[in-house]
Amino acid sequence: MKKKAILFIIPILTALYFQTAGQAISDPGHLAQEFTHPPKEAWPKTYWWWLHGNIDTIRIREEIAQMDKMGLSGFDIFDIGSYRNDTIITKHNIPFLGPAFLQAL
Repeated sequence: MKKKAILFIIPILTALYFQTAGQAISDPGHLAQEFTHPPKEAWPKTYWWWLHGNIDTIRIREEIAQMDKMGLSGFDIFDIGSYRNDTIITKHNIPFLGPAFLQAL
């Protein structure tokens, strides 16, 4: 029974694959356009490290504008801390996921 099901499913999947592949290459001009000017969803992303809450809301806006200008579609934010208290910069120390952190985000 399993062999019959597999023999039935394989041609269907193959037909669907070639049908969608044919649709993708039916307009080569469209592909060339998207290759030279990719949609924003296809742009790269980056990691953005916020060091122990040491963030400045004015600087955040500047950095986001620069990331967009350089062609990044987004970023993944990581807040990373330190175990040693003497190495922490406390000028703009905003607790992770606190109200000020979420406001900045």
